[in-house]
This record gives sequence, structure tokens and C-alpha cells, in this order.
Amino acid sequence: MFLADKEIKKLNGVITPFDDNLLQSISYDLTTRSFHYVDDDGDHSKENIELDPLDSVFVSSNEVVALPDNLSAIIVLRNRFIRLGLHLDAPVYLPGHKTRIFYRITNLSQKKIVLDTSNALASIMFQKISGTVAHPYSGEYRDEMNFKGLGIYKDAYKGMLKEADNKLRKIDNMENTIYGNVMVMMTIFVALFSIINVNIGLAKSESVKLAKLLIFNLSTIGSIAVLVGSIQLVIAKKINYILLVSGAIAIMLGIAIAFCKS
Repeated sequence: MFLADKEIKKLNGVITPFDDNLLQSISYDLTTRSFHYVDDDGDHSKENIELDPLDSVFVSSNEVVALPDNLSAIIVLRNRFIRLGLHLDAPVYLPGHKTRIFYRITNLSQKKIVLDTSNALASIMFQKISGTVAHPYSGEYRDEMNFKGLGIYKDAYKGMLKEADNKLRKIDNMENTIYGNVMVMMTIFVALFSIINVNIGLAKSESVKLAKLLIFNLSTIGSIAVLVGSIQLVIAKKINYILLVSGAIAIMLGIAIAFCKS
């Protein structure tokens, strides 16, 4: 059960500093202290940030909470920022946890979102625990007043990003292969029907000799082989030497026969 505004106001020392103007019916709005992000150069803190689509950043509050052994808290995104396209990730703050509030926001919209410390992005809601816990929070992020970045999870986090990137590359390669195969099949079907129709027409003509049929078929089949090989090279990034070489040989044979007959 969430605490009502009157009960939140009675929580002496749980929220510091406390401003009555930030108190809502069942929550308290958290003002923004800084935006934090981690890159290869280390941890960075800024008072304003531009989030491109799918960008994430950590946010710290000016407020510090000190939860007693019978109280927990959750962090929620304010409605106006949900509608703007932001998404919030935050832990459940356990009984006994004393810390500045840190949470992560991600831009899920298709537009850039500009934020600064004048934006109160999130609210904190308190839940009463039935009784008191035997083991209050004593983890790594207790008494965290300054941003600790990714802490001991940094290497694992990088590993997960690398693994996700590798999977995306595999999907891209698979997609290119599928497109390549579809294009090859379409080219082969069109070519086969064209060869059959042309050969039938030429065979019915009494003026067409066997040499001409041979020249036409060698040139056509060679051109198709080179075309299919080129499609695989461009789309699937794969060189099919058999198709390219056999196609080139067929074209050259057709040219050679044509020269001999002339």
C-alpha cells in the first residue's frame, strides 16, 4: 500500500531536502541534480543532455532518501515525460537504504529529446512493509551520494553489448543472404523461361542454323551465370568463382563460334 501525502509529510528525515511544493497525492517529485553517462574515457556528469532515439543516460536527484527498516520505495516516471517518449529503469529501494536517487532514462521516441536540471523527471512512492525486515539493505550502493557508474558490472555490461552487436551482425548477414538467394532464384526462373521461349521460336524457323542456336544459348547462359554471380557478390558479399568463370567461358565460346562462322 502506498503512503498518502499526509503520511509522506510525516516521514522526518526520510527525504532530504523536503519541499511541500513537490509533494503529490501519493508521491514526491524528485528534482534533477545531474545527468551521468559512461564511455571509454570514464564517467561524465552534465547539467543538460541531448538524447537521440534509443540513447540512455543516468539521472541523479538532489534529494537523498534514508529508508527505515519498515519502508521501501519505487521510482516512477512522471506522466508528461512518458508521453514525451521517455522510459525509466530504476531499482526498488529497500528498507535500510540510504542514498541519493539514481535512475536510467531512455529515449524511445523517434525524435531527439533535450533535458536539463530544471526538469523534475521522476517521482518517488513509498510502501509500508508489514513488520520490519531482519536484513536491511547493505549492498554496494548504500550511501551512494555520487554516481558510481556501472560499478563492478562494467565489464559484463560491455560483454553483453558486444554479444548483442555480434548477433545483430549475424542477422544482417542472414538477411543479405536471403535477399541474394531470392534475387538469384528470380533471375534463374526469368532466364529459363526466356531461353525456352526463344529456343522454341528459333527452332521453328527454317533459316536458323545450329551454330546460331549454339551462339545464342552460350551467350545467354554465360550472361546469366555472370549476372547471378554479380548479384551474390553485391548482396550476399560472397564471390561465386564457379559461376563467374563458367559464365565467362560460355560467353567467350559463343564469341569464338561467331567469329569462326563469320
